[in-house]
Amino acid sequence: MAYIEASNFPIDIDDLPFVSDVDLAHKPIMQTHENYLSNGEYTLASSYLDSQTDITPINAGLLNLIENRILSTQEYLLTLTPVARCNYGSEPASPMDGTIWIE
Repeated sequence: MAYIEASNFPIDIDDLPFVSDVDLAHKPIMQTHENYLSNGEYTLASSYLDSQTDITPINAGLLNLIENRILSTQEYLLTLTPVARCNYGSEPASPMDGTIWIE
């Protein structure tokens, strides 16, 4: 499976791929992948896994996907106006004054 690394946040919610261990039905796919790696054919091994729709590998594509989503979230948060809503050490006069009290 090839990852869509670009993030749509905050316009849309990004899908997170499901990652799990390989089951017996997909063992031949992983054996072929391991054979490519053992022979030093790394590009072929990567493109082979990308062509398999039932396999979600943990590779650079997944890490880039996660990195881009974190970056999109950070960039969005930087566009927000900071709001000081926490008071430390003293109880607010009223619980309805829009503050959060942290002891």
